[in-house]
Amino acid sequence: MDTLEKDLHFLAEELGARLPQTDAEKRAAEYVTNRLSSSLDEAHGIDFDAIGNYRLFFAAYFAEFIVVGLMALWWPTPAFFYGLVIFLVYIAEFMGYPILSSFLPHYASSSAMGQSKTHDAACTIVFTAFLDTSDNPFSRIEARFAKYYLHYGIILCMLFVLVTCGIDALGAFRGQVNPYTEGMRWIGIGLFTLIAAAGFLRALFINQNRGANSNASGVTALLHLADLLQENPIKNSVVLFYAAGSHHANMEGMRTLLTENPHMAENTYVINIESIGAGQLCYTKTEGMLQQMPCDPELLAAAKMHSKKFHALPTTLNNRCSNAYLPLIHNIPALSILRLGKDGLPAHFGKSSDICKNIDLEAVRDAALFAECIGREVVKRHIKIPGFDEND
Repeated sequence: MDTLEKDLHFLAEELGARLPQTDAEKRAAEYVTNRLSSSLDEAHGIDFDAIGNYRLFFAAYFAEFIVVGLMALWWPTPAFFYGLVIFLVYIAEFMGYPILSSFLPHYASSSAMGQSKTHDAACTIVFTAFLDTSDNPFSRIEARFAKYYLHYGIILCMLFVLVTCGIDALGAFRGQVNPYTEGMRWIGIGLFTLIAAAGFLRALFINQNRGANSNASGVTALLHLADLLQENPIKNSVVLFYAAGSHHANMEGMRTLLTENPHMAENTYVINIESIGAGQLCYTKTEGMLQQMPCDPELLAAAKMHSKKFHALPTTLNNRCSNAYLPLIHNIPALSILRLGKDGLPAHFGKSSDICKNIDLEAVRDAALFAECIGREVVKRHIKIPGFDEND
């Protein structure tokens, strides 16, 4: 437990808040790189650029729908098409595809990667955990509301405004006036004024917590896994360990990994570890806030096989994006391991109490062992039995 405690203490106590694109995040990536280099064949840092205040960017989308509603008072047809473009771009951005955000100012960020190779590799296992902490002061409130389809409500508000614009655009083409759309549109403008105001407040205020559970615990488990596999490697596989920076800046760390490895989907399995310092051990069966994406059947079968031993339960993650979200979007087999409280959130999520003394190191160790068992089980399914020919 000495190494576990040392890793957790450095990340959560000595460094404290590891906000995206900060010196603390960079130092965390350097620490993880150095730790991985002592256990693996190869380890290096990855430098990349990530968008600054991503929450401010989303607040601007909400404000644009105020503009759309006001435009429609005089020019409903242009307002409809402009609003439709904004809506589609918003959906793409929310689903993890950078459109307009790729043109905004970006700042330096860091991740850490290590690799262990064996001969005759049948597949690649990627163990990953995000490195940074969130500075969102309303993360806990958002996660609670997101569980009850907050983002579906926002999209319905957008569609509400677009429908009123479309009705008036059609009326202008036919020379007709609908007596109800103006009042409906003002309701939409009022709703988006509140949503945008909340979005800008969310972007301007900063909360700094030490992130011991979210996600120093996951990174600590990642390092523990590297130590375990140094002693007992997973044969017939390439094993990657990836501590992703700027997860809270549009998941840019994971996006960088996928961009630099475009063929990763072939015989690759991603096992994400996060917030495993306290609570009920779980593994995800589906993930996604707008669209629920099923996790890989092979990973799920492996998790189910070992779930009884670790008292792990299947769960659905629909109130935030994990580090497995982008791989799932890109059709890469993935699954998350995490611990949840009775409220469906990680312990101390978004609270100042997210500190080392509230972390159960035994829970961290068990989650790491659970991830190891899943990885080994998946690799077994890819090892060709000598003398066996599938065509016989």
